[in-house]
Amino acid sequence: MGLYRPVAAFKHLLPLLCTGLFLVQFAYTLSDVPSIKPLQDIICKNQYNFVQSDVLMPESACSGEAVQRRLTIISVGMAVAATTAGALVSIPFGILGDRIGRLPVLVMSLLGMVLSLGYSVYVIKQQGRVPLEALWASGIPILLGGGRGVVEAMVFAMVSDVTATSRQAAAFQYVVASVLLGQLVGQVLSTVFMKRSIWLPIYLSLSIAVLPSLFLVIATPETCQRYNIKHCISTTSHSDDVPRRHTLRVLFSRPTAWLLPGTLLVMPVATMQSGILLQAMPVLFEWPLEHSGLLLGLRTLVTLATLLLLLPCLSWLYSKKFPDSEPSRRDLTLARLSAFLFMFGSLCLLMANNEPLVVIGVCISALGSGIPALSRSLLSTTLHEHQTGFLFGVLAVDEVLGMLASQLGMGWLFDIGLQVWPGLPFCLALVIAVGVTLALYIVQVPAAQEPDELDMAVWEPRRIC
Repeated sequence: MGLYRPVAAFKHLLPLLCTGLFLVQFAYTLSDVPSIKPLQDIICKNQYNFVQSDVLMPESACSGEAVQRRLTIISVGMAVAATTAGALVSIPFGILGDRIGRLPVLVMSLLGMVLSLGYSVYVIKQQGRVPLEALWASGIPILLGGGRGVVEAMVFAMVSDVTATSRQAAAFQYVVASVLLGQLVGQVLSTVFMKRSIWLPIYLSLSIAVLPSLFLVIATPETCQRYNIKHCISTTSHSDDVPRRHTLRVLFSRPTAWLLPGTLLVMPVATMQSGILLQAMPVLFEWPLEHSGLLLGLRTLVTLATLLLLLPCLSWLYSKKFPDSEPSRRDLTLARLSAFLFMFGSLCLLMANNEPLVVIGVCISALGSGIPALSRSLLSTTLHEHQTGFLFGVLAVDEVLGMLASQLGMGWLFDIGLQVWPGLPFCLALVIAVGVTLALYIVQVPAAQEPDELDMAVWEPRRIC
């Protein structure tokens, strides 16, 4: 009796993954900005010895240095807890994804995220009856599946399983764009819902988070099936000849090591820039928190336009002008251009006491948002590696460590900058942006060796006797 790979299911894999990730990101973004208000309110009332109640204090009364420092400590502590938990289990779950399949690991990761969100909402709802430090335990459920890092690793592995080398950069950009689109819609709708009630978007976030998780579990096919597991580990019968230690050795040696900063550091730095802007704009320019959220929405909108319009157009123009050029050369050129824009935008954000420069910096740095997807595609091309679950698991844990370092470094600098200079935390971002740019200009990527017929081979029915 034979077993067959379901061709019809794979045909729509990328749209399914993009739709599911859009819904997941939308659900979790709904509560990002609104959850800051009750946290700030609890800290503010404790600071001034007011009775805790459902009535929020005016934001102007809570913009003091002591309140903001305490809010930063709690927020950074939550982020550190989540990223540390993800870092501990990303590689084991990446290996597990190669052994038992991508889908079971994806299910566990999504479940852990839902439990973590539910716990955080419960603690915040206690309105000070539970110490806010209890929020740091929200990282414990992440140990169940690795959180967003492992979700990202499994999705990229599934896309890599069924996509040709020359198309991976575009496929990765669509994945990232779907996440950002969910983030944009979530930010806009959370601003609308906050006008009615601060708790409405928080409750909706928790309720909606379950639905996309079920959608991904039910609708997504397994790209690494247990009866055909060798296909996921290697396209040849000699997968054991390429041990994981060899993958690590190649990954952290030249030329691939020069691609790691762009792959691992740009997204954490951009995320921390957004988080600091969200907290700093009300303090520096007396912006309402809703307006700060709209600034982040602007960044997301420019990022989406970059990934869905600008980069595909530039890629098409490059291919037309240089028809004989390798896809890796095209991707490297676009990555270098993106890195330059990200660096220049980070320089503008350094002038944090000037509103127009902040807005310009947000837009220009968002034009460099293609760096992670392009660098990840170049890594996949350079390594010719098919232990994709393990590979993307390693990248996930490294990205989590980059996020942790960014959170600690920029959070600490923001705390000092409240007293010294508001642009101080963006100095670290600029240094990293310069390093990423230099690394991408140093690296020389060899031509891809994999045939473009890979996805055709994967999409054909496979019979395993």
